[in-house]
Amino acid sequence: MLTRPGMTRDRLKATLARQMSDAEKRRRADFVVQTGLGKNLTLNRLSEIVTLLMSARGTKWPNAVLRPRRPAG
Repeated sequence: MLTRPGMTRDRLKATLARQMSDAEKRRRADFVVQTGLGKNLTLNRLSEIVTLLMSARGTKWPNAVLRPRRPAG
């Protein structure tokens, strides 16, 4: 990131300090898709999520999906 125009160590440090942690993003997410397990598994999981969301049309989110699957860890 330091190679970007106008980026300094101080600016990078300030930017990173404002960002939400990965753990917090995962805690808040309705779905977490692991992408390091292969393209087919990732695409299958995304397809499952899209199908679930399409079936929830017309219902008020997040009550439409009571228990989305999340990977352990």
